[in-house]
Amino acid sequence: MAVRLSILTSNSPSRDRQRQPRRSGCILAGWRAEGRPASHTWRSRATIRKKLKGKPMPRRTARANTRKSAVREAVEHVFARQKGPMALFIRTIGLARARTKIGLANLTYNMQRLTWLWAQELSI
Repeated sequence: MAVRLSILTSNSPSRDRQRQPRRSGCILAGWRAEGRPASHTWRSRATIRKKLKGKPMPRRTARANTRKSAVREAVEHVFARQKGPMALFIRTIGLARARTKIGLANLTYNMQRLTWLWAQELSI
């Protein structure tokens, strides 16, 4: 299902130009999906949802939380490894240097992981 975006414009004659989109949080202010109310806000799909007090958690929510936890588990251990034993701390001037530092840390992690996998394969 394709969702087309349309620009919200002002009705005043002095402002006949279309507004430029501004970022506010995770949505573009001034933009809305057609067919949705203008008050509709987007919710993050990455957050784990809690159950309501005194009520059981719906199965749909529990399954969604399980999927999110699996993805989070696969990703966060890499960051923990880089922050802990590799002592990754990014304090640079400029985005290019920060990207380079992160890229080198990822390369180092991947090389360490590959050597560990090779050692595991040889020991079998």
